[in-house]
Amino acid sequence: MNLLNTLAYLIVNTFHIYLFFLAYRIFFGESRVGRKLEFLAYFAFYAVNSAAFLVVGSPYLNLTTSIVPLLALTCLYPGKTSSKILHGLFIFVASMLLESVSLSILQLVAAYFDGMEIACNMVANMCLFALELIYKQTGPRKKNEQQAEYWLAIIVLPVGSIVITMLVYGGGGYQAGLNLVIVTILIVMNILAFRLYDLLTEYYVSSYEQKMLQQQNEAYTHEIELIQKADETARLLRHDMRNHVSALKQLVEQGDREEAMRYLDAFAEDVTGGSYADTGNPVFDSILNYKLSTAKDLGANLTFEIAVPEGLEIEPFDISVLLGNLLDNANEALANSPEKNMEIQIRMDRGLLHIHISNSYDGNTQKAVLNGREIYQTRKENKQRHGFGLQSITKVVEKYHGVIETDDRNGRFTVDIMLYLSK
Repeated sequence: MNLLNTLAYLIVNTFHIYLFFLAYRIFFGESRVGRKLEFLAYFAFYAVNSAAFLVVGSPYLNLTTSIVPLLALTCLYPGKTSSKILHGLFIFVASMLLESVSLSILQLVAAYFDGMEIACNMVANMCLFALELIYKQTGPRKKNEQQAEYWLAIIVLPVGSIVITMLVYGGGGYQAGLNLVIVTILIVMNILAFRLYDLLTEYYVSSYEQKMLQQQNEAYTHEIELIQKADETARLLRHDMRNHVSALKQLVEQGDREEAMRYLDAFAEDVTGGSYADTGNPVFDSILNYKLSTAKDLGANLTFEIAVPEGLEIEPFDISVLLGNLLDNANEALANSPEKNMEIQIRMDRGLLHIHISNSYDGNTQKAVLNGREIYQTRKENKQRHGFGLQSITKVVEKYHGVIETDDRNGRFTVDIMLYLSK
């Protein structure tokens, strides 16, 4: 093997070891040791495996220096030993099978050519890379639903790289230096493209979570203002109680029942001071009071019934995500609707939390199909940066083994959610 082919092998083998690293991260998550020690372990794996191939060249030694370090690396990750070993063997066998299939395909389409082994490894690695990316988004450790563009990229980039590799190595006019550059670019392009996509997704998710926390803080601030207003109202009420009682007594004595009822309604509105929920669950109450006050400012006619006990066994952040997004969507619909009314029912019954939100809207919805089911899309122009709330609602519902139903008929948008809580 000449110098350029040796360099090509080392580059392709770097990609091969990276795929083992990526697979273990997908299966097991973060390692139990530091990043530096993890990197050194994989570098040692790469050095031993590459040296065995280049210096000795024995297929049995290559097999040993592949499978033994790969199984040893499972010690870096948490989990049951037997399960980790099975996953390691699965990755190794999958890699071997893909190499065998790739070699068979190359031998079918072209006679033996210089660099066929490198081309075979490159094709097999690209196939393994695509399979790992698919599993990453469909397996039990999946993080976020991906857009159609992501799935298109999984098909186009690795498959395109495979086609280019076969054309470069098997298409005649073999140039070792040019092939080395092309293979390197293909590997780097694939890794960086999907890494960049992951980073952008993490950024948008992080921005969304920060938005939720900011919304929670604003709700707390609003709740404090309500408490201060209620305290001030109570002081004024004590001061003016004699006058209120005297006015009501006079209306009753005059038999003016209708005016007395209007006086009581105004009195009740003044006492509540914009407080819609007082369940004893701080996050729950603050989000509801904040969002319903916003709906009231939009001119909405509110009908609500809220009856839940204190100490709901649901994470505060999940409450913020669920109610915040539901009511944000409802308020956005109200803002664009000629009719403005909202009906809310939230109650707890034998461990089941029922949430019913129904509001008028302008009759315009946008739908898409995701993972075989129809979902509502955000109406904002930048769908890449928005729409996380729609996914987050579903994730919270799934987290608590709940169900969600929607209805957009007759000019009303209705959401019914049921969550399973212990109390």
